[in-house]
Amino acid sequence: MFFVEGAGITQTNRLRPKFLSELGFKDIFIQYYNYENKSDYLDRIIYRSGKPPKKDVMWDKNVGFIQDMKWSLEDEESGINCVVMDNKFDSPIYDLGVKFFTMIGMEDYIDEFLEFVSKFDYINKNKF
Repeated sequence: MFFVEGAGITQTNRLRPKFLSELGFKDIFIQYYNYENKSDYLDRIIYRSGKPPKKDVMWDKNVGFIQDMKWSLEDEESGINCVVMDNKFDSPIYDLGVKFFTMIGMEDYIDEFLEFVSKFDYINKNKF
């Protein structure tokens, strides 16, 4: 299984399904989180840092993330053994974990995982 998640690594042809499958990887899972509009992006930056960004670097990269996601979806449609998830930037914090437990057939652990997430204040501890 090869698992790809996070803005820092989803914008590269080396981690798209076609390339990974050519290297022999199977069960490829790629998770994209994209913004649909700039106001959502700005609101999130202000929430996390307390101030607007000086430059729109990540917003500009969002266009590339969306294009890479489209190419990954084309790879998925071509029959490569992968799952490509298109998510919104404000997906709940537990989203990735629930999908992962489902994908590996360990749904019995989801309730325990959700309980952990509800008790652990990850967002406020990591919003910079």
